[in-house]
Amino acid sequence: MSDAATDVPSPDGLTIKQARILESYYALRQRLPGPSIGSHEILQELRRKGPAVDLPSEALIRDVLASHAHPSQALIG
Repeated sequence: MSDAATDVPSPDGLTIKQARILESYYALRQRLPGPSIGSHEILQELRRKGPAVDLPSEALIRDVLASHAHPSQALIG
């Protein structure tokens, strides 16, 4: 899937990249306490799940966490 396709918002307002970031965050929450999950851990989880195609930047991960996850996550990087 191209970057252009993953950056188009769905009807719920999330792009595919944003949805994958949140999916990985909540999957990690099953195993780790929230404050220990940052952009690096999410990027590792995304790499573990599949090919390294269309991986988001750590800056995008931090932005998504700040916008959609628990407020304390905005400070984790």
